[in-house]
Amino acid sequence: MVLSHIEKLAGEMGAAEPQVLAHQLALLIDGAIVAAMVSRDPGVADTAGLAAGSLFGPSRVKKPKRTSGAAAQLVAV
Repeated sequence: MVLSHIEKLAGEMGAAEPQVLAHQLALLIDGAIVAAMVSRDPGVADTAGLAAGSLFGPSRVKKPKRTSGAAAQLVAV
């Protein structure tokens, strides 16, 4: 259920491969939870967040079909 929601969000943001991105993010989430429990360090979430940010590079986002309007503004953000 969480994975399908992440995949839906990835598709909405224009990810080139929403299913792949969703699985990558889910692995980071699960890994961060386990690492925080084992190390008792909640700062692990910050590290996971930084790692997740690297998955959102421009090469992973589809180019917009239109160059004007709201869709173009969202991609630029």
